[in-house]
Amino acid sequence: MMIKELTESEVVDLVDIEDRVIGHATLDECYSKGLLHRAVTIYCWNGQDEVLLQKRSHTDSWFPGFWTASCTGHVRLGEDWQMASRRELQEELGLHVEEVHLLFKYNVPLVRYGDLIENEIMYVIESNIGKSGISIDPSEVEEVRFFERQELKSFFETRTDVITPDAVESFRRYSKLKKIR
Repeated sequence: MMIKELTESEVVDLVDIEDRVIGHATLDECYSKGLLHRAVTIYCWNGQDEVLLQKRSHTDSWFPGFWTASCTGHVRLGEDWQMASRRELQEELGLHVEEVHLLFKYNVPLVRYGDLIENEIMYVIESNIGKSGISIDPSEVEEVRFFERQELKSFFETRTDVITPDAVESFRRYSKLKKIR
């Protein structure tokens, strides 16, 4: 199984367990060998106290058709989490967001999907998008939906069969921090 052609040659920084850069590799190499690299997960709130989630495209090689956070992606070679967050929000959702806030980072437990192995240090970010117009990239995102707090918590508690494993883990940590009950 291969990551879609667009990202095969995308180069990322390789990091050690302390998040220090130790080299670089393509995403294809990272997925095939389980190399540790950086990623971002972004939770976007609107003006009605709702969180946006996205359903991944069915053409994606990584958990196609599964739900995940508002926006996710990899930190490319030479980028920091802020640059990657803004780029991913633009690419996936068509959003130009100035303010992104780092809440925490953690080492994601290894996730396997077919022959692919995801090994990441995840930066969990939050942004208020207000009433910004969303324009999804259908090659990456099938649909988006806003969830009220209680509905969001219930969704993550009862529908883990349709949510990416890394999103389940990041939301568990995020909801504890944000006291989403």
